[in-house]
Amino acid sequence: MIDLEALNVKFSYPLIVGGLCAAAIGMVWLLVRCFRRGQPFFRRVAPPLILVLLGIAVAAAPSIIGRLVPIDLGPRDKIIDGERHLTLTGWDRQDYSFLPQKADAVLLQMANADVTDDTIHLLENFKKLKTLDVSDSQITDHGLEHISELPALETLYLNNTKVSAAAVEQHLTKHQTLKMIWLRGTSVTKDTAETVKAGKPGRRVVVD
Repeated sequence: MIDLEALNVKFSYPLIVGGLCAAAIGMVWLLVRCFRRGQPFFRRVAPPLILVLLGIAVAAAPSIIGRLVPIDLGPRDKIIDGERHLTLTGWDRQDYSFLPQKADAVLLQMANADVTDDTIHLLENFKKLKTLDVSDSQITDHGLEHISELPALETLYLNNTKVSAAAVEQHLTKHQTLKMIWLRGTSVTKDTAETVKAGKPGRRVVVD
């Protein structure tokens, strides 16, 4: 069976570069032929225009394939008791664009330095997510705002991130489902932690 995902990863860069080069050549050719005389306009521009369109299609192919072909994460993607658990911490890739395909996950661990606020935007439809670990990432207050919109979130790891005490208090105190928040290595103080804890009976907040 052909591994379309592996082929897409292997040939993405050559396809993008080759497609863009073909499109650029086609554009130059198109400009040259636009100023030529002696042939009907359409016959002059048709060949280079076709080359431009083909180049764009080739360059866009990896992105299209990446969205259509389900990514195989191997043991990092497990179904436990009928629920999806994703463990991406420590993985060797930098592309999280597949995440919307896994929006049924209840646990997502991606405590990686390359996780940013833009990565969090990919979790928009994770309505079932209960546990999220983005420790040691580049998450800021902007990303925290989007995290606070996850409706089922119960456990959140924000250790060693750049989130501020003010944002934690603003976005997490009134969250309806959060039961456990880890904030070690952040600027969040014990006073702020107590305020966030008071937002929900039984909630625990761990700081240094």
